[in-house]
Amino acid sequence: MTPLQKKVIVLHNLLRLVFGFALLWLGVDKWLGLLTDWQKYLSPLSLSIVETTVSALTLVAVIEIVAGILILIGQTKIGGNIAAVWFLLVAFNLILLGGYADLVLRQFILSAGAIILAQLGEIVRSIRRI
Repeated sequence: MTPLQKKVIVLHNLLRLVFGFALLWLGVDKWLGLLTDWQKYLSPLSLSIVETTVSALTLVAVIEIVAGILILIGQTKIGGNIAAVWFLLVAFNLILLGGYADLVLRQFILSAGAIILAQLGEIVRSIRRI
């Protein structure tokens, strides 16, 4: 294995751990509410899709937890792509709410990072086959 290939694997593992644990914690926190009051981030459109705020936050929690677990167990292509799409949907929701331009920008950055993670997963998989 070349030094460059080793660096790619290290970077992949770092992103995998950061995204995996972050998504897992964010998902669990939808029930705990330790980081923030998540209900304030639900747009009227989001609430019209699901019956209640609790149902909406439960759906959000499940999506984030599943993506986090997939990433942590090494399924970074599917988990990273789910996370990327999810971050874009969160950004869209925040745009609908208005007043959260800083969070929208962060969601776009997170989405790009999740796409990079998914792509690195494919590269690492091919490196390990060599």
